[in-house]
Amino acid sequence: GPEAAEPIDELLSAALRYQEQHPPSLQGFVHWLRHSQESVKREAEAGGNAVRVMTAHGSKGLQARLVILPDTVGLPRFEDRLFWSTDKKTGVQVPVYVPRNALSVGLTRSLYETLREKTIEEYNRLLYVALTRAADRLIVCGWKPGRTVPPESWYECCRLGFERAGAQPRDWSVGDWSGRILVLEEHAAPASLSAPAATVASAAQDAPVLPPLPGWMGQAPHWRPGLPEVEGPLARPLAPSRPDDTMLGPLPPARSPLDVAAITPLKAREAALRRGNLVHALLQFLPDHPASAQEQLATDWLARPASGLSMPEAARLAAQIVAVLRMPALVDLFAPHARAEQRLAGIAGGQVIVGQVDRMCVMPDRVIVCDYKSGRHAPSTVEQTPVLYLRQMAAYRALLHGLWPGREVVCVLVWTELPRADRLPEHLLDRHAPQPCAGVAS
Repeated sequence: GPEAAEPIDELLSAALRYQEQHPPSLQGFVHWLRHSQESVKREAEAGGNAVRVMTAHGSKGLQARLVILPDTVGLPRFEDRLFWSTDKKTGVQVPVYVPRNALSVGLTRSLYETLREKTIEEYNRLLYVALTRAADRLIVCGWKPGRTVPPESWYECCRLGFERAGAQPRDWSVGDWSGRILVLEEHAAPASLSAPAATVASAAQDAPVLPPLPGWMGQAPHWRPGLPEVEGPLARPLAPSRPDDTMLGPLPPARSPLDVAAITPLKAREAALRRGNLVHALLQFLPDHPASAQEQLATDWLARPASGLSMPEAARLAAQIVAVLRMPALVDLFAPHARAEQRLAGIAGGQVIVGQVDRMCVMPDRVIVCDYKSGRHAPSTVEQTPVLYLRQMAAYRALLHGLWPGREVVCVLVWTELPRADRLPEHLLDRHAPQPCAGVAS
């Protein structure tokens, strides 16, 4: 059928890929294909005019009008000769090998029975999967060439289940096939359409008073369900560090990268980005070390050839970073219980917010968050803070208010070039708090 074309096409595609990458060799291709662990999985269709042959594992999630279990009198093979047991003195799992049954002892027989019971349990779980695949008719078959059917087999489980449910044996024959089947039937007598009025009235009086149905189920005689209220879709995730608005006001002047890099613009841009990454990395990891060793550690790390800084530049930048760590306004942020590079995600103001703060400290009465600005000069006053940064910190504050209601959220911008820490006032953050987008339900 057409299903066979899919694995053939995949095999030919693999042969072409091997031919393009390796010298042509049949043995090499077979070795390459065997170790590539490639597999072709075809999603089974929900239905079709065809017979599908599959295992119980492969039939999970599928359904068909007619399901046939062709061989149900066998048992799963269990020929394991290697068992694992716990040593009573050391508590270590040790292997126990039994090459043949004549050499088994009480311990190995007990281990064998335990594993066999687990195998039978898994076998019965597969029977449940097989029995629940049929939508209309299920046929359980078995062949018995002069041998006893094991009591743990699927056939015996189904037969005993029917007998306990009260099924009656009957003769059955179709063409050349004949035998005995178990039938379980239940007849429901149709209700009389011409019941006396007195009987109907009596039944109505005796019927319990039921609560009214909810409105969404509809009412007689049409029973048309009511449509649910339309919920507006949430806006796409808002990254506080990159707001969607373009008119966010001027930014403070950027620090010239020519101080630490070559003259070419490309190298200057790369040097500025590298310097910002160095500053953020040191502010993330230095607080975990003793204060007396922080400056020396920073200098040694910045003096590596990979940093691209000379020794005087590394010493100046290390002193600048240590000055940030020593600022009194940031004592709580660099405490041992504070968090660095903390990711935040949630819904605030009807918008999905996904971002990451450079430093955060959760305290019993307040939450402090800060963001480093290492590549730009600080504005003259806090009131002149760019709208871009105010929007960013206001989004973080709105999200943290939802996580810790009742606690004050303090937002701080740290300008590492001075250094200076600006605590953003509440009225500025309230003015730039995230607002629901058009068509979004808050």
